[in-house]
Amino acid sequence: AFIGWGGVQPLFTEFSRDGETIFDARFLAKGVETYRAYRMPWRATPATRPHAVAVATGESTTVHVRGRPRRVVVDSLDSSGAVLGTTAAAAARRLRRATG
Repeated sequence: AFIGWGGVQPLFTEFSRDGETIFDARFLAKGVETYRAYRMPWRATPATRPHAVAVATGESTTVHVRGRPRRVVVDSLDSSGAVLGTTAAAAARRLRRATG
C-alpha cells in the first residue's frame, strides 16, 4: 500500500503486504503542502553522462595511475562489480599535493 498523508505535513509511506514500512519520505522545503502522492516507476539513469572529476581532498578512494595519460574515463560500479555508467573521456591533469 502507498499512502500520501496530505496536508501541511507532506509525508508519504509505502508498506509491504506484511505491513512493514519499505519507503517513507517527506518534502523538506518549507511551506510545501500536498493532498496527493503518486507511486510511479522511476529509474535513476541520468539523461547525460557525468563528467570525470578528481579532487585532492574529500574522497576516500585514491587511484594511482602509471605513466602520463592524456585522457581518462571513470566507470561507476554496483556492489556486484557491474558497470552502471561510464563518464565521457576527460583531459588528465596532474594535481599538486597540498603542503602544510
